[in-house]
Amino acid sequence: MSNRLAISLHQARLALTTGRSDFLAFACSYLGPLLDLSSDEPNIEATLTWDAVLPAEGQAGLEQLGRRLWAGTHHLRHTEIWQAPGLQIDIGWEGGTLAVHAAYSWPSRRARWTARLMDSVRERIFVLLIYYLVYFPCAWRLERELGWTLMHASAIATNKGGLVFSGLPGCGKSSSALATLNAPEWQIVSDNLLFTDGAQVFACPEPIHVDAQARALVGDLAGRARPTGRRFSHRRQDYEIAPEARQQSTTPRALGFLHLGRETSVRPIDSTIATRRLMANDCLAKEWMAYQESAAAMHQVWPSIGDHERRIENLSSLARSVPCYDVAVARNGNVQRAMQTITQAMLNG
Repeated sequence: MSNRLAISLHQARLALTTGRSDFLAFACSYLGPLLDLSSDEPNIEATLTWDAVLPAEGQAGLEQLGRRLWAGTHHLRHTEIWQAPGLQIDIGWEGGTLAVHAAYSWPSRRARWTARLMDSVRERIFVLLIYYLVYFPCAWRLERELGWTLMHASAIATNKGGLVFSGLPGCGKSSSALATLNAPEWQIVSDNLLFTDGAQVFACPEPIHVDAQARALVGDLAGRARPTGRRFSHRRQDYEIAPEARQQSTTPRALGFLHLGRETSVRPIDSTIATRRLMANDCLAKEWMAYQESAAAMHQVWPSIGDHERRIENLSSLARSVPCYDVAVARNGNVQRAMQTITQAMLNG
């Protein structure tokens, strides 16, 4: 197997190079919908070195902005990342190519041995590294070049338009998205992270993680999603969405704020309240917060990344453009039937 993996996420084309074959094989499987078999040149080059630290000479000529961050005119270095212990990242962006050089060393002997003995622990580390080396660099580029904003939300689509669902982790966004696949007219855009320009939403594809209880409530998926065999945190299993059940983008028809309740219901809310809830719900998702930490660091050198005013503008524009609803899914009820009720109510206003 080659030590290089090519990824395409909208207009971001990334090449990931690393010498560790088990990580690369895992990344190839996890990032399946993003694999790029074309001969297009990447505009992001990411490399990962294992059991190593970044060379000290790379900090020459950089100013120390704080305990963990060094910066120059076209250069940024993280010597420590709060949400990813053991990871260091060196970033250069001059001209059209973004270069990301990372080094990972196990933060402790215990961490090393636990990862060797337990596949689930090792794979959680692999997923964390995929976020920092693939998803985040692509998001930096899309945010800087296209003005897009990353948000913690799910979206489903039909030929009539799409529905976007915001909500806290564990509120049922993933199982609700899966449940809609029972109807052939629905496709999944994303179940966890989305990009938006204020008018449309764009996919940030990754496997869907649901536990056995949630899977039992979503009904027959008619072969449109299948288990990968990988286990994720909180006893969840990965599901891979079939290509014909995926959509790259959609123009929303409505925005819903999902939570579990005693009974299924759909109630209108004001767009100003919706904007504030979008922002608050983002802050309660660890993946989104990890991205904001990285974007805030990038903002020190490239101010168009991590621009709070543009984020507010995009989220506010999205909420103003469509009807907004508070959406409850009956706890432990049939999610398939609940989503039939919810989608009809939101599409019909």
